[in-house]
Amino acid sequence: MAPTEQPPLLGFQREDFAYIPWGGILGEPYTLDSNLPALRTPREKADIHQPPKYGLGNLDAMPLELLHSILPQLDILSITRFRRLNRQAREIVDSVPQYKALRTHTLHVLRSILLLGAGQWHTCDTLYKTLCTPWCTDCGDFGDYLYIPSNSRVCLSCFTKAKKYLPLRHTDALRVFGLTHEALRSSARMMRSVAGTYTTNRYKRNERFLLVDAESGRAAGIQLHGSAEAMEQHVADVQARKQQAYEERLAAAKKAASVPVTRRLRRPRAEEDVEAPEEYAESRVRAPRAEERYDHEETEPLRYMAVVRMPWLDRRSERVEKGFYCAACRNGYNGTKNWWRKFSVASFDEHLKVLGGIRDRVHHSDLRGFAGKDGQVIGDGESLYARYGSTMLALVAEAEKRGW
Repeated sequence: MAPTEQPPLLGFQREDFAYIPWGGILGEPYTLDSNLPALRTPREKADIHQPPKYGLGNLDAMPLELLHSILPQLDILSITRFRRLNRQAREIVDSVPQYKALRTHTLHVLRSILLLGAGQWHTCDTLYKTLCTPWCTDCGDFGDYLYIPSNSRVCLSCFTKAKKYLPLRHTDALRVFGLTHEALRSSARMMRSVAGTYTTNRYKRNERFLLVDAESGRAAGIQLHGSAEAMEQHVADVQARKQQAYEERLAAAKKAASVPVTRRLRRPRAEEDVEAPEEYAESRVRAPRAEERYDHEETEPLRYMAVVRMPWLDRRSERVEKGFYCAACRNGYNGTKNWWRKFSVASFDEHLKVLGGIRDRVHHSDLRGFAGKDGQVIGDGESLYARYGSTMLALVAEAEKRGW
């Protein structure tokens, strides 16, 4: 093999992506950014080369450096509104380094935040810091998703398992945390979902409804009742009263129950098909919901309605990484069972040091690096980043470009 020729990397071939059950290029879950409306051609492209006609009033007297210090402290909704003021405002906002990086690399994140109605929750500076942080808030692995309500970078495994990343319908939040409508609107973070397709199973949700962040809803309930114990006691008392009222209605319905004839049947009903008066009455009286809605975790559509993909921006090199999967871990070889875990180029180097190199899509502790189809070892773990970092990124980018 010629010294200048680089052997193929087994972990980045198309068939490896195709067999990853939790993702890869072919199996990424449907999240909020998968359901954004088509981006229209902005009017600003027509007059992008024309000089501004109007200024910013008193703000024109302020130095540009001072504006660059103030504008990142605005929330996403405010800085977006300011940018729409006129051409002068647009040029100034686009020159802010933090906003420029967000608009260049995560325009879909900004659109998702505004579409949910969450633009007032996070500032431009805090969102930029999350963009430049590669690790999952919970487990420390590479996180390629953003949970919008709390501005937390998360990985697929964590946001599909942790309770705090499950938004609640506003009716469930009222019941679970003992909130009033006023307390819910004033203290909790509410957002309106986007109709579309979610989860890896492609569940469709055609309606939009209000969602409440679980952590902020619980904090609002504690603030309203004074403590977590008082909140839980209040919820239990309300549930007991609802259960008692239900039993009273059920007893009254059973006492006056009768089987009504509402329409002519197409065939005579057998005697065993006719409900007893008590059963009919019980079916007509609605029981109060006592437990929380069942959480389907990785197949729960609510978990994907407030999550968007977010790449990582390396400040020093200005390189953007979206993460990639380990082909050897996709079927749980060596007991890892981390087929949904993503890596950056640097973290994948550490992954190979721990589990060993890859030969025939399996980790081997006696190897350090990759092995090609002919079994020849390609490099070692310490020199992997230096020799193949750019190749990894190029292969992943080419796979995304081709729609693999």
